[in-house]
Amino acid sequence: IHLWILRWQLDVKTGIVLTRLARPALASAAMYLLVREISADWAAPEPVGPALLRLLVIVSVGVVVYGVGLLMLWIVSGRPDGAERRVLDMLISQWSRLRRGAGS
Repeated sequence: IHLWILRWQLDVKTGIVLTRLARPALASAAMYLLVREISADWAAPEPVGPALLRLLVIVSVGVVVYGVGLLMLWIVSGRPDGAERRVLDMLISQWSRLRRGAGS
């Protein structure tokens, strides 16, 4: 239904929408599979401290896997303009600003 609305109201082709969603969907799938695998043996009744630490580790792994996966898929697809390019440009700009500020 949403694709139909995009096509009808905004004249956005379905193929373009699906192409733009492919990289985040694949990165999300990789994150899900790895997080599910590393948390499969998680015993539910644990003291709060170890459970929170384990949760922090699992969330961190998920963030890294998603970010690296998305970046790799973006590079493999030829670095098209999009959200990845904007975020990377912003990070490079911030890094340059920090380096200039540290050097003065």
